[in-house]
Amino acid sequence: MEQKHKQSDMNEIKEMFDFIRENMQVMDGKLSDVIKELRDTKLENAAIKTEIKAQGIKIANLERAIRKKNLIFKGIMEDKKEDFELTKHKTIKICESLGVPMKPEFDVDQVRRIGKQIPGKPRPILLQLTTTNKKFEILGKTKGLRGSNIWIDEDYPKEIQEERKIPRSENKK
Repeated sequence: MEQKHKQSDMNEIKEMFDFIRENMQVMDGKLSDVIKELRDTKLENAAIKTEIKAQGIKIANLERAIRKKNLIFKGIMEDKKEDFELTKHKTIKICESLGVPMKPEFDVDQVRRIGKQIPGKPRPILLQLTTTNKKFEILGKTKGLRGSNIWIDEDYPKEIQEERKIPRSENKK
């Protein structure tokens, strides 16, 4: 009887081991599937990151292209009831005072104040020119503004503006 009991216990243990082995094989299969899926997801993620980086470069290039004919005029006082025509007249007057002849209908694509209005502080003016030649002609004569509170900058994307704000000594490190 005792041997039958031992045999029965051995059979039970064997069945348990078989059951555990089968479950482990199922788990191994599932784990292999998860690992494969994770590998596929990583590859897909890398491809998406590459595409996003390429799209970012394209967007930055488009933004530079859009801004390449723009100038930003700063320090020009803003009238309370200033409209498009008055803003355009002010920028053209400054350009002409620098010795740059301007024909608004040919040289100016668009002009407007940018940013939030803050009492007592004039907003910058964005001047979109029709040619880059006119832009560089104006920039080349900005020395004529020395001693005034007016200055003219190129219209850079935000990333470049942030880089330019970093003190040059930090930039050299």
